[in-house]
Amino acid sequence: KTHTMEGNLANVDDHGVIPRSAEAIFQEIQKPDYQSHHITCSYLEIYNEDLCDLLNDGKKQSKLEIMEGKNGPFCRGLSEKQVTSAADVLALMAKAQHQ
Repeated sequence: KTHTMEGNLANVDDHGVIPRSAEAIFQEIQKPDYQSHHITCSYLEIYNEDLCDLLNDGKKQSKLEIMEGKNGPFCRGLSEKQVTSAADVLALMAKAQHQ
């Protein structure tokens, strides 16, 4: 599952779903239809029914909870980082792999 989602971040031909999706998103927003945008990234690991914020920056992590919000399900307490390119997403993923 992890390999399918992440792939090999060092080799573009071996990228998984997340890096390929990030690239597609940033290609799409270059079209004239999009005049402004604000994109954030979160990275959540679910392991043995425990939730872990992989972009936490080493701060003490409060218990994460998946909840139903007005726009659908979300994870309360999950950090968000602003990204401006697919490369930013890859950098966050690489950082998360070393935590």
